Amino acid sequence: MEAIKTLVRHAYENVPYYRKLFRSIDLRPADISSANDLRKIPILTKEVVQKNYRDFIGTKNIARVHRTTGTSGKPLYIFYDMRDFDGYLIAKASALLKKFVGITKNDRIVNTFAYGLVQAGLEYDLAASKTGAMVIPTGTGLMAGHGKTLDAIVEFRPTALFATPSYALRLGEIVEDSKLSSRKMKIERAMITGEPLTEAARERIEEIWGAEVYNVWGMTEIGAGAGECSEHSGLHVMSDYIIPEVFRDGATCQDGEGELIVTTVGRYSMPLIRYNTRDIVKLSTKKCACGSGYPRVTFCGVRSDNMLKIKGSPVYPVQIEQALYEIPQIGDYRIVLKSGKYGDYIAVEAETRKEVSDIKKIKTDAEDGVAKKCGVKVNVKILKPGSLKKPDEWKTQKFFDLRRRSV
Repeated sequence: MEAIKTLVRHAYENVPYYRKLFRSIDLRPADISSANDLRKIPILTKEVVQKNYRDFIGTKNIARVHRTTGTSGKPLYIFYDMRDFDGYLIAKASALLKKFVGITKNDRIVNTFAYGLVQAGLEYDLAASKTGAMVIPTGTGLMAGHGKTLDAIVEFRPTALFATPSYALRLGEIVEDSKLSSRKMKIERAMITGEPLTEAARERIEEIWGAEVYNVWGMTEIGAGAGECSEHSGLHVMSDYIIPEVFRDGATCQDGEGELIVTTVGRYSMPLIRYNTRDIVKLSTKKCACGSGYPRVTFCGVRSDNMLKIKGSPVYPVQIEQALYEIPQIGDYRIVLKSGKYGDYIAVEAETRKEVSDIKKIKTDAEDGVAKKCGVKVNVKILKPGSLKKPDEWKTQKFFDLRRRSV
């Protein structure tokens, strides 16, 4: 593939990190001529990019700087020149919206993603505009205020909602509290990204909005990466721009289950070769029923870097969410990891969506559901609606690690 050869040659000649890496392992650009040959290059981790991010810059005319949210640690800065910003980041996201989410010039989109150093708001704004759609750039409640967002929804009757799972649910609550009906808003599709989407959360969003949910995966490091089509049988990887692999047990392959590894093809201002996303996926190259030959990933809902070990059992926060959201009365929640006399333990606080009388039954159902999903006992405290603080950000922090740290 000529694109791979061009990428590797550019990385060696212009990116200090890769030039040093190639020399240290006695690798030359001529040694890489196919996707399989990329495996000669060591897998790249977020920690390495965070520590050496200036050494990953590959062009002189940097025009834009963005960064990760930092919800899982130290923020990571990403750089673009205008060629890559328009021709890679925005073009890729726009193609995904058209090909798979079905956005057209006839759509009116309320975009609730954050604008600013976090790139999602601007990325999907410009990507949707390239399809000819009308964009209503409300941002999160923190930016526009819920009243202005509701005014825009009522005034323009958007056909599509762009949101994280938590904000789609939060906005639905706000609409209902205002005595309006979210289902009567006539939103046809909800493009959901930015956080893991559990099936229980998908069903709840569809129930609240009456919209078809399209799951889209991406990360600040690469932008929009994969999206569901109308078949909803996995997310199509934008393989014109990203080469996917899965890594498991010390080896990589093009099909199977493992950590998702990606290479950005056609991006030169900050190329990432064999970057470990830490998302656990199943990758398939089988043709989809929609007719697309793009490879598909099915997200297992977990990441290799957020597993908790509780009394010897592996526990993932998304498993707890899935169990909680299977109980119709439960709304927002928080998961807290604490240290106890006999080791670490998990405590959960969960609101009810409306005032209820049988709190004890809901508590029992929630604790039994979590135990069944996770294999550990968890204390669930049931709270009245509105008890939990809800920051008006596009991503809601639901997991808090309050364990005692040794000094």
